[in-house]
Amino acid sequence: MKHRRELNISDTSIEDLNVSSTDFSKFNQIVRKLHAAYKDLEKKFESLNLKLELTNLELKQSLAEKERISGYLNNILESLTSGVLAIDLDGKITLFNRAAEEILGYRAEEVIGKSYQELLGKGVEEKLTLPFVLKSQKQHSNEEKEVRSKKGERVSVGFSTSLLRDKEGEILGAVEVFFNLTERKQMQEEMMRFKTLAALGEMAAVMAHEVKNPLGGIRGFAELLERELDQKDPKARWVKKIMEGVDTLDAIVKNLLDHTKPVKLNPRSVNVVQFIDEVINFFEMDASQGTTDIRLNRCYPQDKIFCQIDPEQFRQVLLNLLQNSAQAMPQGGEITVELKP
Repeated sequence: MKHRRELNISDTSIEDLNVSSTDFSKFNQIVRKLHAAYKDLEKKFESLNLKLELTNLELKQSLAEKERISGYLNNILESLTSGVLAIDLDGKITLFNRAAEEILGYRAEEVIGKSYQELLGKGVEEKLTLPFVLKSQKQHSNEEKEVRSKKGERVSVGFSTSLLRDKEGEILGAVEVFFNLTERKQMQEEMMRFKTLAALGEMAAVMAHEVKNPLGGIRGFAELLERELDQKDPKARWVKKIMEGVDTLDAIVKNLLDHTKPVKLNPRSVNVVQFIDEVINFFEMDASQGTTDIRLNRCYPQDKIFCQIDPEQFRQVLLNLLQNSAQAMPQGGEITVELKP
């Protein structure tokens, strides 16, 4: 006998089933929305990540460019022949280039971060210092002052100053550009000395001409007087003394004229070996007539050596050297003349 079992679904059960289906459908919709939102968020994240990578790349390129520009500017500063130094608002040195090191003797690491006033402001008038530029906001252009180097030496410098400002015009500090005037000052003093000597030379030449004429007259009258006097007359000896004095004065005047007139060189090709040998022979004959025993040694090659010289001027130079050497040995001695090609 077979049993039959019937499944009876009531209206309430059907209702519950319908409710469950609706909830499941809503759940699926929420899941799909969440999935879509996740996908959208993922896309946005990828986009932001890409933008971040591009921004990082641009930042790296910008930093590299800034480093390149900074290095380029530093190279320019280090290549300048003028000293450059800068201070901040506290008066501390923030920049000191290589030329500044050479002019003042300090190394950059010795002054960076130190007080300008303590290192470079000592003995300098306050209005010429860089901190005063900050305080007064008055700049200098092509002025001169003296500063002390690391060794304590006074160094004349020409300098200009300027305020450092940012893009908004706010003052960040001050900068000073300076260069060494010591050599220029020395050259100016040397030129003044030459001008003074030239003026003295002109005056000496005028005086020499004025003196030379009466000297000639005195000698002429002395010679006439000498002819009138007998050689045994004691006065003849006085006349000779007068003539010797006149000759001495004439030689002095001649030397003055020789030193004041411009020297014009006439160089030509000369065999200096033969030339020097002839000058030595001439001096040797003159020295042999004196009482001092002077011996000359020749140490030069026998080969011909040609040089461009002014024979007259060079002969006088050699003779002066030989005469000075002989005068330096009143008891006699040896003079060695050496010529090397």
